[in-house]
Amino acid sequence: MLKVSSSPCPFKISPIRMDQRHKIVAGEKEAQMRINRIIGEVALVLCACSLFAQKSKDEESVWKLEHAYWEDVKTDDFGSYLALWHENSVAWPAWGAKPMRKNHITDWLGAYTLKRFI
Repeated sequence: MLKVSSSPCPFKISPIRMDQRHKIVAGEKEAQMRINRIIGEVALVLCACSLFAQKSKDEESVWKLEHAYWEDVKTDDFGSYLALWHENSVAWPAWGAKPMRKNHITDWLGAYTLKRFI
């Protein structure tokens, strides 16, 4: 059986005085102002990021070449694929044992094309 103590509550609970209530309300207003300031700062940063996120002309031209590269691979267009490479370019493909010049740059593309049709 539970024994109920007749002693008063160990915690003091006192009503909020008017001057304390004013401090609480003022604190809430300050907190809301801080939140609004943070939201404004975040919005400003996001707007600034969107301005700098626009691609430059050079970046657009590089991406255009990259897309052309993979379109030529998908369509097995060896001539257009070779035209993307500089005459003196040297590449070391992941599957190659040594670096290769432009005249061997399409070797992997030919092997890839054969595998698709076999």
